[in-house]
Amino acid sequence: MKNKEIVKQLIELQKESFDKCFLATATIQDEAEKLLISFVRDMPGMNNGGGEVVDKWTDVFKKNRDNIKKAIDDGYNKLDTFFNDIVLLNQNYWMLHDVKKTSEELAAIYKKNCDKFKKQFDENIRFMESIFPVADKSKTSTNQRT
Repeated sequence: MKNKEIVKQLIELQKESFDKCFLATATIQDEAEKLLISFVRDMPGMNNGGGEVVDKWTDVFKKNRDNIKKAIDDGYNKLDTFFNDIVLLNQNYWMLHDVKKTSEELAAIYKKNCDKFKKQFDENIRFMESIFPVADKSKTSTNQRT
């Protein structure tokens, strides 16, 4: 499989995942809206103004939710256009070299940070030992025998 096809499949997978999560979230929000509306409308002493406020609030909320969805969809369309037009992805082996280089860089960063962590850990141990001296086990064993 060529690199371009792999990248397109990854983007499509991400888009489908987003769409399903967005749909689930929107469904939960719509159900919460129904509960809120029935609660406000059935509340004793609540006049018609309360219901109108909730209606306006949910309309604004839905409009903004739709704007977010549209912006995300536009982003995916631009990404799709970008990968359709890019020449680099038509090369067969560019990804292997880049992945190897990136892996080597990540391994170097990981080793460097592990060394820093070990150094800090050793410093903390020495500090703790200076505060709370540890009794030498050989002295303790000798003292117990005598």
